[in-house]
Amino acid sequence: MRNCLRFFAEHAPQEHGWFFHWMNVKEGRRTGVLENSEKKSELSSIDTALLMGGILSAKGYFHKDPEIQKLATKIYERMDFQWMLNGDPLLLSHGWTPETGFLKSRWAKYSEFTIIYLLGIGSPTHAITPESWYAWERIESVYGDYKYVGLSPLFTISTRTCLWITGGVVKSAVPKSTGLKTP
Repeated sequence: MRNCLRFFAEHAPQEHGWFFHWMNVKEGRRTGVLENSEKKSELSSIDTALLMGGILSAKGYFHKDPEIQKLATKIYERMDFQWMLNGDPLLLSHGWTPETGFLKSRWAKYSEFTIIYLLGIGSPTHAITPESWYAWERIESVYGDYKYVGLSPLFTISTRTCLWITGGVVKSAVPKSTGLKTP
């Protein structure tokens, strides 16, 4: 765990605390989908956020290890959520590349991204406004007697990002105007 955290804290290529979607497993340098791909990957806001969920989980589990505490804190506090807004007051970008800048897509409709907004709102160094949580669209779907937020099961009904969210957080974050029932 310490080696992994040392790598992301001190060696992994990053920009404003965000990491690339694809990196060479041995050297950590930015790659594309394939090692020799001409097109290189973007700094990925979702992949960095999922990584951060794991890093903060490790920080909580190894709470008596001062090095893990220090490294995990350094990585999280370096994430600049204001920068990832790229001028939008509320909605985060999908990512950025050194060649073309910010990706045009924003996290604007419910999907796998909820962890990004929770990390951003809770950031001790580069927080975004809590109003960001309410800025993205929640498309209501119905299955039998059940109402839920989301469309296709691949990324919108994703449990990955929910691994780090407690029912209390979700309950307090769902606008009452939606009429959706929460745990």
